[in-house]
Formats: sequence, C-alpha cells, structure tokens
Amino acid sequence: KDIQEMKSGPAGDSVAVPIDLAPGAVCRLDYRGSTWDARNESEQTIAAGSQARIVRVDGLTLKISHQ
Repeated sequence: KDIQEMKSGPAGDSVAVPIDLAPGAVCRLDYRGSTWDARNESEQTIAAGSQARIVRVDGLTLKISHQ
C-alpha cells in the first residue's frame, strides 16, 4: 500500500482475527490489502472470526486487543 495512505495510522481500526489468539500470541491477518503479523496485547484470548481493535503498530506488527 501507498505509505501516504498509512500516515493516518491504523490505530483504532478493526481487523478480523482468523484463529483463536491467546494473550501474547502472534498470527498473520489481512489488513488494507496486505498480510500483517498481529500480536494479541489483551489479557484474554481473541476468538477466531471475531473483530479486534488495532492499538498501535510496532514495525511490521499490528498490536491488537478485544474491541
């Protein structure tokens, strides 16, 4: 994706989590047409198929938590 498009920042956006994701665990997911690593920053498992909120981006990893 165009870097200019990402400047608004993904924090606050929602993403679909493809697998059950335990606290601290990492998975691959699709966001804005690209595949990203995503780490569960919350203290509970995010269920497969549910939506998570992007808290911040650390390098090429989305930090996500429950909506």
